[in-house]
Amino acid sequence: MNTKSTLLLMLILIVGIATFTYWVTSSRFIPPGVNVGDKAMDVTLKDINGETFSLSGQKGKIVVLDFVTTTCSVCIDEFDALRPLQSQNGVVVVSINVDGASEADLLGFAQNNKIGWRIGNLQSAIDIYKVSAVPTLVIVDGSGNIRYRGFYTSYQQLIQTINAYRMGS
Repeated sequence: MNTKSTLLLMLILIVGIATFTYWVTSSRFIPPGVNVGDKAMDVTLKDINGETFSLSGQKGKIVVLDFVTTTCSVCIDEFDALRPLQSQNGVVVVSINVDGASEADLLGFAQNNKIGWRIGNLQSAIDIYKVSAVPTLVIVDGSGNIRYRGFYTSYQQLIQTINAYRMGS
């Protein structure tokens, strides 16, 4: 083999290894259970009223998981889109606080923002659902499948998604 061929082969090998390393170390390996179409990962939390909520216990219901922090103004704005969902038959809204606020602070946050649905702390949800920004919303159908995952979401988009999967649940 001549020098040019050897150099070209080495260059291809180096680029190939670099590309593979980038691919392996990037976020391309997202585990099942957090993307649209996946079976949802189960989460269990104790809400501010001391009651336990478990996603796996919500069979037949559409669940809106709302990942928030107590310092997120956009999360607070999005509560306006979530409030009307409380009156929807078969829909459960749960806000999961991921910033580690104390129970007293979370209770005050819920009262100040007129949260009439379940809210509780569960910092581990960041890892479970690969939450990289708040508010993140995940809609799970009555069979436990993720049907929507997104960030700040309007009421219209939420109700459209819910109605699309209400029949299939």
